[in-house]
Order: sequence, then structure tokens, then C-alpha cells
Amino acid sequence: MPTFAQVSTFSKFFGKDSFYCSGPTVIASGDSIVLLGLFYGYNTQGHLFIKTDINGVEAYRFVNGKSDTFFSGHYALCANRTSTNHFILSGQVARSGAQVAYDALYKLRSNLDTEYVRTLNTASGCSYLPFATELSDKNYLLAGYRQDCIINANYIAALIKTDTLGNIIWVKEEPHPNHSGFTCTGAVSKAFYVIDEIVTDANTGDSLIQIHKYDNDGNLIWKKNFGHFGFNNVTGPLIATHDGGVIYVLNTLDTNAVIGDPTYSMPSIIYRLDSTGNIIWQKWLTYGNFTSLHETKSGAIVFSENLLGLPFDSTLLNYDFSGALFKLGPDGHTIWQQYFKNGVDTSYDNYFFDVTEGTDGGIFATGQAVPLNGQRNQIWLVKVDSNGCLNGNCPQLFTGIQEEERPTDILIFPNPAQSQFTVAFGETLDFRRYREPVFELTDVTGRIVLQRILTEQATSFSCSAFAQGVYVYTIRSEGRFVAEGKIIIK
Repeated sequence: MPTFAQVSTFSKFFGKDSFYCSGPTVIASGDSIVLLGLFYGYNTQGHLFIKTDINGVEAYRFVNGKSDTFFSGHYALCANRTSTNHFILSGQVARSGAQVAYDALYKLRSNLDTEYVRTLNTASGCSYLPFATELSDKNYLLAGYRQDCIINANYIAALIKTDTLGNIIWVKEEPHPNHSGFTCTGAVSKAFYVIDEIVTDANTGDSLIQIHKYDNDGNLIWKKNFGHFGFNNVTGPLIATHDGGVIYVLNTLDTNAVIGDPTYSMPSIIYRLDSTGNIIWQKWLTYGNFTSLHETKSGAIVFSENLLGLPFDSTLLNYDFSGALFKLGPDGHTIWQQYFKNGVDTSYDNYFFDVTEGTDGGIFATGQAVPLNGQRNQIWLVKVDSNGCLNGNCPQLFTGIQEEERPTDILIFPNPAQSQFTVAFGETLDFRRYREPVFELTDVTGRIVLQRILTEQATSFSCSAFAQGVYVYTIRSEGRFVAEGKIIIK
């Protein structure tokens, strides 16, 4: 039986007067937790730094804001703790009404006081480098983009390396055709990973996600493309793993679907890659938007997600979000999953932005929540134990035996399908368990219209050869039943 970590758990909220607050970053530092968030109102916005103990009791806060200055972005604050117990974060500083924004590197002491703020460019433009990471050589990396301050201006994907004092060591810039840039950095020994997005079809929005690996001098080691045909592939979070590899989440959207249609599909694919970019395993999930991930000391992976409540019996989207946490084993199998709402007085806007592991083995997730009748949102901090329990409310736990006996997770999407549909095994382990699984599609008369051996974890089929109607699918392996269901072709 699984053991339960004896840690305190809680769900708490933090705010600042009547301002909107958001707290996307949570960092465990010894016996304390640091929240680095943002506050903003009509005339003032800035950073809100809060330090609590391991039980969420606030020790103190530090506010940095000006009446005419925009700090970073409302939903893109990314901060990291350094090996010297400092905190670094980056973004942009822009004066109200001015057509210029400066790259900025912030370094805070352990008590959250500002050690320095460095502006890294002085030319006219709207630069934004919101991702700051300490590299293995103890210098700092900033990632983002640069552009002119006009609509539809060309973007330049940008990387800047600085020393610990904020002095620039080198700058790497690449033209970027589709209003994006480098995101989601992850440092490993003598190297780092970043992501960018390349649009391949401007009409449909189809795109590819590129994972780059550079050495600490900015030299490219390898670059690989990821994406799913027929879907708008949108980048998710990335982390470097303890073994020098990388875990990456690809969020997608069916480009043939109409927003507001409750049947549209939003699959996400979790990839675990080794240090050379080869896929070790992948996991498919639907209906969610992954925002952060963390590798625990035991090698397990914890994900935070914004889960969209999608009613299948309605033609309208339900904009009712909940925070979600998932824990996977090192081989990608599901250990537990849990969903969280901000009590009974909230109807929407429950987000998780970041997740980390505390020194006592607890899992911290932070985001924001909006009260039903409130005119402001609050920073939301949730702590569960290592098994996902909040105040004794535990999800279903999967032991090794339960994992083997549970039904295979087969995803068929979109359903209904119009131009194509995809058959995907949710986990790599599920796919490898079966030898030459056969997918078979029959019409209402029982006639077999499609029969194919599945050689990949995810396989897409065109609908062009099929008439509109209801079909029955089955999947068998060596004559043994694996799954069955119905799919509608429109």
C-alpha cells in the first residue's frame, strides 16, 4: 500500500488592497516558500513578493511598483532561485505611452530586497525576455524576443547571457516569422534547452514546435521538431531533468474545430527526451492546458494544469476553470491526479501557473482565483502531500497491480470528426504492452471499412473515404480485445 507523507496541507489566498494580483511563480527555499507575483490597477502596477513558512503563514512581503511603469507581463512572470540563494527574474520595463520597452534583469536577495535591476538594451523597440535561468557555469540566461513597437512588426528570437552582476557576455538573435520567440529555458551541465514555435501554414495555424539545445557559449548542439498534423501546436512548459534530458509538454488545438463547439479537441502530449533528443516515452491527455512541471527528488514528475470545464451536452463553452495537479512516475505512468476549485464562492478563473516540491515532501502549486462577486483576483497557494491529498481529501492512487489491471487509455479525437481523426494510446507503456494492435472501423451494417495495424502510439486517419454517419471501432491485439467505442463522422 502507498504511504502518506506526514506534511501540513492548505489552500490560502494572498492579495494587495483592491488590486488585481497574480502569482505564477512559487519557489521552495529551505523552510520557507517564496511567491513572486504581480499586482496591477488603473494607475499602478508592479511586483508583489511574499515569503511564507512551510505552512503558508506569511512572514513578510515586499512591493515594487511605480505609477507610470509596466513591469513584465501579467501572466508571464518567470523566476528562479540561484545557487547563492538569490532570486532572478526578467521581463520588460515600459513607460506609459512610450513606444519603447527595455529588457530588464532583476536580482533579489534571499530576504526579497532588490540587489539590482539591469536594463540590457537602450535602442527603441519593444523587447521582452521573460525567462531567466542560472546556467551550470553560474552565469544567467535570458530568453524571449525583440521587435519594433508597431503591430505585426517582425520578431527577433533573442537569447542574452550575463554574468552574476548583469553584464552582458553574449547575445544571440534569430529572425522569427510568426510573432514568437524563445521560451521555457532549462539548464543542464554545460548546456541549456529552449523552445520556439514555427508556423507552417498561415491559413490553418498549423505549426511546429522546435526544441533547441545549446552549449553555454550559445553554440547549437541539436534542434528537433515536434507537432501533430492537423492541429495548431502550441508550446507548453519544459524542464531539464536530473539525467541531462528534457521533459516537454505540447498543447494542441484541432484546427478544423469551431471555438464554442463542445466537441472540439485539445489534446496535450507529454514527451520525455534523453540528452540527444530521442523520445524515451510520451503520454497523451485531452482537455487541458499544462502550465508548469517539476521533477521531484524521487524522479517523479508533477504537472500543473488549467482544466477547462467543457460540458458535452451544450453548444456553449463553459468558461469554468479549475486548477489540476498530476503526478507521473519516471516511466510516465499515472500515479495520481487531483482537481481544485476556489471554494463555493468562485465561478471562474481558477488557475495554476507553477508547481514545486517543498523540503518536507509536500507539493506546492500557485496561481490565481477570482471570487464570484469580487472585482479583483487573488494569489492562490495550495499545498498537498506527496500523494496529492489536501486536508485528507485524496484522489484514487494507482499501485503497480491497479495500474496493470486498469483499462487501457485509448483516445479517439476529435469525435465527431470532420476531416480526420486520431487514435492514440494515452501512455507509451500501454502501446508497448500490445503486439501489432489492429484498429478496425465498421459501419452500421457491420461492414469493415477500415482495418490497420497501429505501428505508432498515435495514428491519424483521413475521413475523406467515409460517408457521414456513426461507426464502431475496435482495437485488438493477437486476437484479444483491447478497446471499442463509437465515432461520428460529419
